[in-house]
Amino acid sequence: MPTTQTAELEVFIRQKRLLSEGFFPGSHASLWRAVAAGTFPKPIKLSAGMTAWRQSDVRAWQESQTRKVGEAS
Repeated sequence: MPTTQTAELEVFIRQKRLLSEGFFPGSHASLWRAVAAGTFPKPIKLSAGMTAWRQSDVRAWQESQTRKVGEAS
């Protein structure tokens, strides 16, 4: 009997979309400062001229920010 495996596809978000669609609340410079400081996930180099973030990493970061805000209230 054949088995079926479900592969979850990884979704990547490019910088332009990350900033324009509200995934990261800041500017280009503040995004890269956050990456350098280790407070935002590091991007993945997909090719020589293409860098992107895993959507799962960005969502996890967003959830951690929401928890921090909730704890501070």
